[in-house]
Amino acid sequence: MDNLKPTTKEAGTPFLTMKPSYFQKNTRFPALAEHTNLRYFSFIALYFSQGIPEGITLFGIPAWMAMNGKSASEIATYGAIVMIPFSFKIFLAPIMERFTFLPMGRRRPWLLFGQFGIFAVLLA
Repeated sequence: MDNLKPTTKEAGTPFLTMKPSYFQKNTRFPALAEHTNLRYFSFIALYFSQGIPEGITLFGIPAWMAMNGKSASEIATYGAIVMIPFSFKIFLAPIMERFTFLPMGRRRPWLLFGQFGIFAVLLA
């Protein structure tokens, strides 16, 4: 907590701010906290990287299976297998809360890890 220093607002109430050196430790990549356009671009890229595989697996592949003559039970079995990872989200939440990389925030590293995993599975 040595990077926090007490300061005062114009009204005189104390609050804590971060020293500029906190964000300047990693000069290799720009900080998302300091660049609004980079935050917007990251949000858009993550949104699309999540939505494209989800749309393919939940809508595209079942439609393709139906066009190729698969039965309704085979399509339902595929849908059930695809949705299994979502049922394990309740077990992943405590792990996400326990292990963090605070310069990026509490959940952003897990989101990036998950998005890269989805991208790798889509390419495989």
